[in-house]
Amino acid sequence: MKFSSLKINTIVISILAVLALAVSIFFAYSFPKLPVISDSADYHEIASRILTDKTYVTISSDKILYPPMYPIFLSVVYAFTHIGSFTSVYFVQYLLVGLMAVLVFLILRRFAKVSIGLCVLASLATLFWPYFILYSQLVSSEIVYSFLLLLFFYLFLHIKKESSNKLVVASGIILGLALITRPVALLMLPWILIGFFILGKMPKIFGVFSVPWKKYLLILLVTTIVLVPWITYVKIKYDRFIPIASNLSFVFKKANSTFAYLPDTAPREQESKFVSLLKVKAKNIYLFWDPGASGYHLDIIKTTYPVAGFAVSFYKIFFFLVLFLAGFGAVLLRKNPLVQICVLLITYFWALHTVLFPFPRYTLPIIPYVVIVAVVAFSYGTTYFKTARIHRLTGKERESRN
Repeated sequence: MKFSSLKINTIVISILAVLALAVSIFFAYSFPKLPVISDSADYHEIASRILTDKTYVTISSDKILYPPMYPIFLSVVYAFTHIGSFTSVYFVQYLLVGLMAVLVFLILRRFAKVSIGLCVLASLATLFWPYFILYSQLVSSEIVYSFLLLLFFYLFLHIKKESSNKLVVASGIILGLALITRPVALLMLPWILIGFFILGKMPKIFGVFSVPWKKYLLILLVTTIVLVPWITYVKIKYDRFIPIASNLSFVFKKANSTFAYLPDTAPREQESKFVSLLKVKAKNIYLFWDPGASGYHLDIIKTTYPVAGFAVSFYKIFFFLVLFLAGFGAVLLRKNPLVQICVLLITYFWALHTVLFPFPRYTLPIIPYVVIVAVVAFSYGTTYFKTARIHRLTGKERESRN
């Protein structure tokens, strides 16, 4: 019995949905309870005050304004359950991870010539990526942000010159929501457009492709419009003009002055501040790809599940294997449109966090794109070697006949 592509997709998506639901229930009730401190406590306070006081509050004596999307997400979950219902938050967040796995599957099925098995493998890698699991069990914006970014990417891939404006507007709205979740993607689309312009000037290296510039510029316009209500609210309520969040100055100070995230890199007396800064940024280039899997969160998990130590070792091997394949694909498949867009997106976050500071949590949102490029590269490699083997065997058969 033959199945159509639509039936296969429906079956796989259904299985992924059921799996995500089952695992989400398991994690929500069996995952070690992690502390709600630091940013998590801030998010919880803002969401609570949205419900109790119908207002959006600043944090600490510095009157920091956090981006609004994640506190709003929390407040919606609290409204359907109760304030402080962290288990419900974790449950919903892992369901979003499940939706991300579905999006990875659909992207590969629609825009890459890879087998159904590899599409499923990429989806499962996303669904069970350790840091997606960890951050789904924290009061933190990573999962909501990663989901919105991937949903935008999925819509963005569909946009052509003949695409309807509804698709373009939807893409702009989703990107806008991602930005008011975490503003790090503020310059991502301009980066991609500049990248397209540069790649288009080198057709022998990157191939010839068409860019729907008007559609992409419309996305930028819609995204900007999405930001306006938040900017206006802050101006009216707090008499402050900020693009998205007010803590960007603290971020730049931490990244380029105090180096608080790298306590072992204090500048030496004989070095100028500029030389010390260059050394730190040079380290950031490779620290961005640190697989992580350490820290007090892992210690808590190991206490409950000692097998986590073995799982960490496996994860690190798998991480670097995926990274190697993605690097291989980025070079050899540079004319592939899907690979091109993935690489432009990946390099944006890599460059940004080289300038700022790298942690595994900042690498996490681009993991689906790394997995996609790795899978496309693996498919290309296996097809190439199979074809070469067939040609070699065919050549031997011809020689024996002669």
